[in-house]
Amino acid sequence: DTNLSQGRCVDNAGATMKRAGFTERFEFLRTGAFAVKGRYSAIIRCTADKNVVFFAVAGPDNKTAENLVVRLRNSF
Repeated sequence: DTNLSQGRCVDNAGATMKRAGFTERFEFLRTGAFAVKGRYSAIIRCTADKNVVFFAVAGPDNKTAENLVVRLRNSF
């Protein structure tokens, strides 16, 4: 849940990625941010008009990916 504007949400998505160490292949998207950390890829998507922020991480180990999602969400 977020009350941020779309622009602020996207900015926060980028800052959150960088704080969590997701800096490889980093890019801002119109709706959020994408980046890679080692063998894990992450995306944070903002849908401010619906007050929703979506966090996803994919990689070789599910438990690690889940922990990274929690870390991203908690630092957003």
